[in-house]
Amino acid sequence: MTREDVAKKIHWRYVIGFMGMTNVVAILPQLIKVLETHQTKDLSLVMFSTILAIQIAFSADGFFTRNRTLFLSNACAACCNASLISLVMYFRSFNS
Repeated sequence: MTREDVAKKIHWRYVIGFMGMTNVVAILPQLIKVLETHQTKDLSLVMFSTILAIQIAFSADGFFTRNRTLFLSNACAACCNASLISLVMYFRSFNS
């Protein structure tokens, strides 16, 4: 059995689509919490910045390889993550 056969048998396209959406929504609870509480002291900007760089890189890979799911899911996740980073920086600067 080839890897293409395995991918078809396990409906890989749907699996990766689901995981791509999980990548997008995974940051939303943290983003909502920061918006509600304005508390950011326990959040690591280094970690979120690293994740953002990874998401941008995978989004670019999806763009260059014409993989729409990879491109869109990582681009949307990067937007959510960039929003969170911006809020953390804002609240840390103006809520001190």
